[in-house]
Amino acid sequence: MDNFFDIPLQYNATHHHFSAELVTAGYSYKIIVDVKGKIISFEPDEEGYFRAVVSPDDMEADKNIERDLLEAIADQLVLMFKD
Repeated sequence: MDNFFDIPLQYNATHHHFSAELVTAGYSYKIIVDVKGKIISFEPDEEGYFRAVVSPDDMEADKNIERDLLEAIADQLVLMFKD
C-alpha cells in the first residue's frame, strides 16, 4: 500500500505541493510532511483537526517555517481526510 501523497495548498497567493507520508502505529496515525526541507509531523487531535508537532526551539531556529503555513497545511489535511 502506497502511503505517500501530495498536499496541494494555496498559501500567500502561491500554489504549493508538499510531499507527505501517512504513518500508522496501532490505532493511531500521523502524517509526516516535508515543509521547505524540514520534516514536520501532523497528528490528529480529539476534535478531528490536525496539529503540527514541532518544538518552540525548532520554530525559533528555522525562520522558513511560518506558523500560519503550518496552520494552513493542518486545515488542508482536515479537508483531505474528512469522512
